[in-house]
Parts: sequence; C-alpha cells; structure tokens
Amino acid sequence: IARVLKSQQDIKAQIIGGKKLSKLKIASDMKPYLKLTGTEDAPAVELCTERLQESIDRHGFNAIASSEDLPAERISEIYDYRDISEKQFSALKSQLGADVTRVHDDQRIEAKLAICFIAAVIRTEIELACRKLELDTNKPCGRRIAPF
Repeated sequence: IARVLKSQQDIKAQIIGGKKLSKLKIASDMKPYLKLTGTEDAPAVELCTERLQESIDRHGFNAIASSEDLPAERISEIYDYRDISEKQFSALKSQLGADVTRVHDDQRIEAKLAICFIAAVIRTEIELACRKLELDTNKPCGRRIAPF
C-alpha cells in the first residue's frame, strides 16, 4: 500500500511541477492501482481503490516478530529478501536442473552448482531487463533448458 501511495504522490509532484499528461508514466507494477486522467494540460492521477483492495484481500497480511529494534518497513524489506532468495533457490532446482547432481566427486558437484548459480544470475538479469521493458516474464518461451 505504501509503495502505491508513494508512487501516486510522486506523480502528483510531477503534475505540480508542470509535467504534461503525455510525459507522465506509471511504473508497470503500479498500473493496476493508478490511472492517469484529465487533459494534456491538466493531468491527474487516480487511485483504483477497488483493485488495490482486491490485491490486499488476495495477499492477506503477515506478522513478523523481531528481536532487532528496526522499523516495520526495514523488517519487511529483509523478509522480502529472504522470500526472493527462496524463489531463486526453487528456480535453481526446478528450472536450471540443480535438483539432482548426477555427478559424484566433489569437484564436479561444485562445478555444476557454480554453473547453475551463474545461469541463475543471468536468468535474473534477463528477467529484470524484460520487466524494465514491460515484457511479460510469465509467458513461456516454449523451450526448457535440459538438465545436464
């Protein structure tokens, strides 16, 4: 919610700064929740409250206890990093063939895991570039990398 509201405030600041409607841009992850309205010379940004509420209802909420004296935003950010690393590990195993080694000596196991790690880094960079270009990262390409 905070990110959506901050994005809305940032766009409002651009409007106050004199930006025209055609020059305003909503980040792709905010498009479901924000809408540009108005005219070219008098733009406005609206919050799509129904869609935001649907997203909140779908995602629910969580509670995190911490022994550290940190603000809730920072604790949530740290937790998100953990979630990201778990998803990366899952992709490493399921999509990049690291679920089984099929090799037996330590040097080959390390080599295979190193290759899988490098592939995961490259895959992530490609995914981030696609997101930046607002391409669909969930659309399968029709081919799967065969495990080695």
